[in-house]
Amino acid sequence: MNRRFLVIAGIVYGLLATASVIGMNRARRGVMENASPTTQADWETWRAAAREQAEGSGPVTRRVPKSEQPPALVLLRDYYGMCLAAVLLFGSLSYLVLVFFLHGATLKPRSIES
Repeated sequence: MNRRFLVIAGIVYGLLATASVIGMNRARRGVMENASPTTQADWETWRAAAREQAEGSGPVTRRVPKSEQPPALVLLRDYYGMCLAAVLLFGSLSYLVLVFFLHGATLKPRSIES
């Protein structure tokens, strides 16, 4: 039971890690393909609205973003490796804790002899 549980947990972890990498690659490809002039125009429109609110004409004072490109594009283009490492690290830690608890919950109780 113990060894079989750990083998199954290892296989499931491999599948989840593979799915995470594939999902991040698809997200990156989708953002890169959708980086069109319309997206850039929408980002410039939002920055202009934030600039107006920064000048005090809106109910909330905002800081104008320094980036001239949409944040999702910058994140997945320039920091893709770090995002992938974070997804794998935190996903692995969460899965490790889940397996630890499930393993403890499925163990047969030992008899205590006095």
